[in-house]
Amino acid sequence: MAKKRKYPWGIRLVTVHAGTPYAETRWELRGGRRTFGKRIKMYFDTQSAALKKARELAAEFQAHGAQAVELAESERVDAVEALAILRDRGASLREAARFFLKHSPQHKPCTVREGIVRFLETRGVSEKELDQPGKHRQPEARARRFKNYSHKHRVNLAYRLRPFVEDFGGEPLGVVSAKRPEIKAWLLEKYPNPVTLKNHRSTLHSFFEWAVEQRLMPENPAKPWKDLSAVFRDHQKRKKPGILNPGQLEKLLSEAIASDKPMVAYFAIGGFSGIRTEEIGSIRWGTIKPDSIHIASEIAKTGDARDIPIHPTLAKWLSVVERGKVDDFVVPADFENRRRELCRKLKLSWPHNALRHSFGSYRQAVVKNMHLVSDEMRHDDVETFKRYYLNRGITPEEAKQYWAIAPQAKKPRTTQAGRMNSEG
Repeated sequence: MAKKRKYPWGIRLVTVHAGTPYAETRWELRGGRRTFGKRIKMYFDTQSAALKKARELAAEFQAHGAQAVELAESERVDAVEALAILRDRGASLREAARFFLKHSPQHKPCTVREGIVRFLETRGVSEKELDQPGKHRQPEARARRFKNYSHKHRVNLAYRLRPFVEDFGGEPLGVVSAKRPEIKAWLLEKYPNPVTLKNHRSTLHSFFEWAVEQRLMPENPAKPWKDLSAVFRDHQKRKKPGILNPGQLEKLLSEAIASDKPMVAYFAIGGFSGIRTEEIGSIRWGTIKPDSIHIASEIAKTGDARDIPIHPTLAKWLSVVERGKVDDFVVPADFENRRRELCRKLKLSWPHNALRHSFGSYRQAVVKNMHLVSDEMRHDDVETFKRYYLNRGITPEEAKQYWAIAPQAKKPRTTQAGRMNSEG
C-alpha cells in the first residue's frame, strides 16, 4: 500500500459567514505549521481544487524554501506592482533582478557625485574646484602639473563634469550605466552646439571608462553614438578651423613687439612651428636650442618627447625676444588673456587653435607633402591632417608672404654730426 503523502496544510470542510444570509459551505486550505510564518487560509469550491493548490504550495516550498510562502504583506504588494510594470516590457521579476545586479556596483555603492569626485582626485582636481571650476586658481598654477595632467585639462574636466553632477549627482553610479538613452537625450538638450556636445560627451566617456576600470559600474553608457558621430563629421565639413592670413599674424607680432614683447614668442612659436597651445605654455628657455625646441614627454599632449626643428622665420623672431633663465617659462602665465587683449586692440577675430592651423595650412602650401607636415605636427595619422589642413584656398603668393614675415630692422640713429657731414 502506497504511503499517503502529507502536506503541511490542513484541508477541511467549513461553513463561512455562518449566521448570516450569505452562509455557505467551502473547502478550507489552512497552514498548519509555524515554519511558514503567518498561517495561510484559502477557500475552494471543491476538495480537488484545494488538494491541487496544496500540492503546488508543497512543490514551491520544496524548490524555494519557506521564504517563497512567508513574504510580508508589503513585499507581496511590491512584487505585484513590479510584475505589473514588467509585464508591459515582457520581462519577469527574475530577469529584472539579474539586470539590476549586472548594473549595480560590485564594490561599495557610490553616487555619481562621489564617483566623479574620486575620479577628479586622480587628476589633481579637488571637490571645491568641481563646484567652482577655475574660480580660485592663480594663473601661475599652470606651472604645477599632476601626473602629467595640465592645468587647462584639469579645469576643463571640472567645468564639463559639473553640469552632469548637478543633474545626476544623487543617483547610484552603477545604475547610471543602464541610462544610455537618457544620457544621450540629456547631452542633446544641454548642448545644441556639435563641438560643445562632442567635448562634453568625450569627458563623460573618460570618466565612465575610469569607473568601469574601478569596477564601480559594468559598462560605459557614453560610448560614441553612430548618429551623433555623423553629426560631428558633418559639422566639421561645414566649418573647418579658421586660420590667420599673413597680414593678421604680422599685425599681431608687430603690436606685441610694441606693447607686449613677452607675447612675441607665443605668436612666433605657434605660427611658425605648429606646437600646440598647451605645450607652448609649458616650454622653458632651457629647452630651446639653436636649431630645435625640445618638447618633453611630461608636457607633450601625446606623452611622446619630440625635437621640433626651428624654421628660419621662427629663428628671426626668437632673436628679438629677451631670453630668460633656463627654468623660466618662455611665454607669460596669462598668455591667453594677453592674446585676447591684443586681438581686441587690433579688432581681429581669433579662430580656435588659429596658430597651429595656420602653420599646418601654410606649411603644406609650400612643401606640398602632407605626410611630412603631418609628421612635423605630430598627428597620429595622416587622415587627421587631410580633414583639417588640405584645400584651404591658399595661393603660392600668400604662402610666400606668410613665411616671409620678419621683424622690422631697427633704423640706425642719425647724430647731429652725421647730419652735418651728410649736408656738407
